[in-house]
Amino acid sequence: MGVTPFLLEDLRTPVGPALPWFTSFAETNVRTYVVGPDGREGLWFFSLDAARLEPVLVARSTYALPYMWSAMTVERDGPVVRYRSRRRWPGPTPAASSVTLEVGDRLVAALRRAGPDH
Repeated sequence: MGVTPFLLEDLRTPVGPALPWFTSFAETNVRTYVVGPDGREGLWFFSLDAARLEPVLVARSTYALPYMWSAMTVERDGPVVRYRSRRRWPGPTPAASSVTLEVGDRLVAALRRAGPDH
């Protein structure tokens, strides 16, 4: 089982141009790896919290995924990255998470080369 916080960037729909309010947002997944009765391996999502309501609504209605709309922040201070989340809808609320991690030297160097927006 894993809690996986991340920043989704450059999300695009299959058709049409990228929409500025849709392309980048924080997300946290609570998931586990499973093996089905037929032996196929996969992921089981207990919850997927995302900071943008529109993708949450699309994923819930189109793919029946357990997406939740959450207030989320991602802050980086050198090698330290902080992810915070507080569920807004549909519940259960209150549900919140706070994850702080320190990134290793190789990734810090890559982030510095990528610039301040990454």
